[in-house]
Amino acid sequence: YGHPAYLDALATNIRDDLAKLSWEPEHVVVSFHGIPQKYAQRGDPYATHVVRTTQALVKRMGFLLQPLGAGQRVVEDGGVHGSLAP
Repeated sequence: YGHPAYLDALATNIRDDLAKLSWEPEHVVVSFHGIPQKYAQRGDPYATHVVRTTQALVKRMGFLLQPLGAGQRVVEDGGVHGSLAP
């Protein structure tokens, strides 16, 4: 989730895909699969990993993290739902 090569690969894929567009998107949506809350409560690190991956990606891409309305509750539960503004 935090390995520099993994983060570089994600950033490269996003940049490459954005470069193919004939228009500039207002947002880039980042979404991860959820897990049952009890898994996180029992110590599954997935929710923490996706938060850290998103934070690192935001930094690498120079995006602003803008949580979606419904995502704010999910963020409090340990998940991430938001959009990244280029």
